[in-house]
Amino acid sequence: MSDVTQARSPTGSGRMLPVLRQRSFQRLLAGQCLSFLGDGISVIAFAWVTIQLTGSTVALGTVLAAQAIPRAALTAVGGVLSDRMSPRLLMVLSSGARAVLMTGVGGLSTAGALSFTWLIVLAASFGVVDGFFQPARGAILPSVVDTQHFEAANGMLLAGSRLAGIGGPALGGILVASAGTTVAFFTDAACLVLCTVAVALVKPRESEAGRQLERSDDRSRPRGWITRFGRDLREGARYAWADPRIRTMLLVDTVVTFCYAGPFAVGFVALARERFGGSASALGFLDAGLAFGAVGGSLLAARVRRSARLGLLVVGLVLTVSAGCGVLAVVAGVVPAVATAMVIGFAIGFQGVFAASWIQRSIAPNLIGRVVSLDMTAGYAITPLSMLLAGALAGQHLTTLFLLTAAVLAVTGAGALLSGSVRSMR
Repeated sequence: MSDVTQARSPTGSGRMLPVLRQRSFQRLLAGQCLSFLGDGISVIAFAWVTIQLTGSTVALGTVLAAQAIPRAALTAVGGVLSDRMSPRLLMVLSSGARAVLMTGVGGLSTAGALSFTWLIVLAASFGVVDGFFQPARGAILPSVVDTQHFEAANGMLLAGSRLAGIGGPALGGILVASAGTTVAFFTDAACLVLCTVAVALVKPRESEAGRQLERSDDRSRPRGWITRFGRDLREGARYAWADPRIRTMLLVDTVVTFCYAGPFAVGFVALARERFGGSASALGFLDAGLAFGAVGGSLLAARVRRSARLGLLVVGLVLTVSAGCGVLAVVAGVVPAVATAMVIGFAIGFQGVFAASWIQRSIAPNLIGRVVSLDMTAGYAITPLSMLLAGALAGQHLTTLFLLTAAVLAVTGAGALLSGSVRSMR
């Protein structure tokens, strides 16, 4: 079976099969899913062992922050490196380093030497190397599949990552409960080793090999790593800001993340507690509805033809999420709330596929990593603020929380719709 198979069918599953037949894409898909699966396991294991060692939720928050802060801070560095070297190599180095770190956590746990200080150090180290993996995975796709297959490939990657993100914490909980945190840490390490091997076996398309060489042969770069990094980062930011379409897409994505992170993480807990009798199962159904709706939206986007009016599609999906938040503000039953969560998740998943594909198709190959890292960094930065504001509102004004979220999304969608550049986006 050849590594690249040409598409033969323009409809339905025929859009996905040609991509799935490509061995390099199979390996990329497997690698990303294994990475997300391992991340989900480690979140549960780190949380549980921290509580066991300290009994403190403050300590737990400190460990999670120790991982999140360096990841957010170094994502921009990872974006620059993704444009200056092979994204595949960056993913391999990062996932390999994470495997070594997680093996170290398991070894310390086995020896009974795992302490709160070690947890801080290892969590921070994990966040550092993960900051290089994330923008690289966002920049690698154009080197693996042809441009006409971006929607199908992104749909499967996003759906697989979301499913792994659901299964990872579930598997982590089972492993911790049945075998202990040590086994969970070693299982995560095994996932990351397999991820490293899978991504290492990805072969870039021949047409992309020259682009990679061009990225590394920039003799006009100034001397000094810090100087080069600053220049490269400014170049990516100027490029994104100068194009009103890219600027608007990044803004819309940041606003959606802001309206997604806190209101759904915190707001769903408040919904379950205040309107649905404090039912933990109701919370689980809401989270599952949102997640599986996103998986469905990603898979459907992978099967349909590229939108001729992408700008209008994105605006329509943002307004759909806005309407869904308006429904959640007043909904009184579990079933309609879960159905609404599924619609919201579907719109977010569908929009994510087309937005990612447009970015990969429209941005210069030697700038994709930096633009993707700008998007990720904005999301990482806005998420804590979203959580804090949602937490402040949810306890006293749950209806207001969802109404304000709906209003912010509606204003964002309407503002984008007024832009001629957005309306003309293909």
